[in-house]
Amino acid sequence: MNATEAAHRIRSDLIFATAFGVSMLVLVSVALSAPQDVITRSRFLHEYVAVSGSVIPGIERLAAVSSFPEVTRLVVSLMWTFVPVFTAVYFVKVRIPENAWANFRKRAFYFTFALVVVAISVVLFAVLHDMTPEDLKGGRISRGVLRAMSTSRVGLGLIAGFFSAGIAMMVYTVFICLINVPRIYFSNERT
Repeated sequence: MNATEAAHRIRSDLIFATAFGVSMLVLVSVALSAPQDVITRSRFLHEYVAVSGSVIPGIERLAAVSSFPEVTRLVVSLMWTFVPVFTAVYFVKVRIPENAWANFRKRAFYFTFALVVVAISVVLFAVLHDMTPEDLKGGRISRGVLRAMSTSRVGLGLIAGFFSAGIAMMVYTVFICLINVPRIYFSNERT
């Protein structure tokens, strides 16, 4: 790896780390400082959360099992709002070295498999399954995450912050790879 590639990698890592930090800071702050009736108090927030809930049905499902439903609606709505924002920032700011695609060409099967898995994961993140208070009981990791988001404001903010930046990173990766599929599979570049 030459100095230019190393500089690009450090810059990209810094951008991703900043997105995680900003989302954690904002969402934890909102989760901790918002009053229980935050949506009832503000017509703007009520409309914002209603629009978000109509696009992402999982917001209402998660709020239904939460100890602080209005705060959960607001934080999860913000989380899903951050996803396209961070994805756009990644597209504008992250630079991928030209020779990176040669590595994908060498491993086309693994690249295709990873791309399919990531694409499916992005879709699954967008749709939450029906949840009930009984889902909070048990020991599986998903139940632990759901319990942390439903019973702790800090847990809600941290997990939402992690998901917003992480899902944006996955969406960015899928899009950037799809855009470069002709270069990866059909290019005459030497590998």
